[in-house]
Amino acid sequence: MREMKGGGAPKPVRRLRPIVMAVFAVIALGLLVLAAINQGDAFLEAVAGFEASSIALCIAFGIIATIANSLAWRASMAALGADLPFAASLRVYFVSQLGKYVPGSVWPLLAQVELARDAGVPRARSSAGSLLGMVVGATTSAVIGASLLVLGRPQALVDYWFVLVVVALGALALTPPVLSWGLRLVSRMLRRDSGHLAVRPGALMASIAWSGVMWLAFGAHMYSLVPAADLLTATGAYALAWLAGFVMILAPAGVGVREGALVIAFGGVLEPSQALAAALVSRLVLTLIDGAAGGVAFLLRSRRRPDPRVSGPGTSQ
Repeated sequence: MREMKGGGAPKPVRRLRPIVMAVFAVIALGLLVLAAINQGDAFLEAVAGFEASSIALCIAFGIIATIANSLAWRASMAALGADLPFAASLRVYFVSQLGKYVPGSVWPLLAQVELARDAGVPRARSSAGSLLGMVVGATTSAVIGASLLVLGRPQALVDYWFVLVVVALGALALTPPVLSWGLRLVSRMLRRDSGHLAVRPGALMASIAWSGVMWLAFGAHMYSLVPAADLLTATGAYALAWLAGFVMILAPAGVGVREGALVIAFGGVLEPSQALAAALVSRLVLTLIDGAAGGVAFLLRSRRRPDPRVSGPGTSQ
């Protein structure tokens, strides 16, 4: 169906969209490179204490975690009927993740909405799907982080009391009545007719499962750098440190906040200098993975027409 009134973008806007997204990608990549350069001296000092095999495992598990994260996001979109093809979903997700390195947490979401729109997903639906993915990620990080870190180091909950609040709110947000209300609220805020946004329980559970895989892989990624700690503590510490960076919306990709949280989480297990070294190596490894995945995805972005089957019935704009 042609884009008519009620959400269809004028032709000049559609023509400018690729240019805007290209500028966005260049700025985000520039800030990403600048962040890596600023961390250069500290990274060189930190990496000297790690074996090559530890760095290799860190990179491998970081890649696995990043892919699992993209699959969790794709499942969240599918939970609302936006069944993006596998390759298209990877392009949308990895390019949008470059926005993490621009100050303010809104950029990845905005990029996902616009890129998914180019792939045929209405903005209202992609916005709701991306927000759902964020809720799933935050909730699973709180649950896994609190459970595993407390099992490995019970006194850590004193520093992360707020996790219990996130767990309660996240679990409440994922219940069907609250979730449906939130989706309707998003549609009204965007002033777009999103049609009937019925949640698919199977796809929602798949998103939660992939998020669990992601946190376990991130835990293994961190454990490869801190073998003095156990795997449970490493996984819980990283999940909670990520959550701390996530809620600090002014820090690009949680820079500084996540590293400080990791030092606190590993207190009593590692010396602060060792924890900071591991955090710096983790940060640069994941930054390079994001940059490589986003850069390749941007270069290989689809130039085909959107597939009208993606949007599903009742979602045309």
